[in-house]
Amino acid sequence: MSPETLSVVLVRPRGPINIGSVARVMMNFGFARLRLVEPTPEYLSLDAKKWP
Repeated sequence: MSPETLSVVLVRPRGPINIGSVARVMMNFGFARLRLVEPTPEYLSLDAKKWP
């Protein structure tokens, strides 16, 4: 399975920090396709985007 063909799907993630953490782990392993189903309204907030 290659990173280009895999999508990670988060269903109803509880907070922006969870989304950001998953995105950073994905980046470390070369995955880029993150799909959000019913995300928290704050999914584009600074907490989701900042690096630890």
